[in-house]
Amino acid sequence: LMSEREKIKPLRDEMRNAWRESNEVLAQEPFDKDKLKAVMGRMNDAEARIRGAISDAVVETAAKMTPEDRQAMKKWREHKMERKWRRHRGDD
Repeated sequence: LMSEREKIKPLRDEMRNAWRESNEVLAQEPFDKDKLKAVMGRMNDAEARIRGAISDAVVETAAKMTPEDRQAMKKWREHKMERKWRRHRGDD
């Protein structure tokens, strides 16, 4: 998975830039709803491409793993997701 980071970095940069732009548009006067909607759409598209690239990397990595390694990866992912859910619920 780490080797895929370089492929994902430009997508993350694109999403960060779109987020910054959306934040700027949000504060502009007069407020332009269509402009904000467009930049939010670009940010969402970039995020979807990132998620797709990460999913592809997980699939390719899993295909090269042993059954034991896939079980370890499963446990790691479950732990990571549980921590994320706890943070969002405010349990941390």
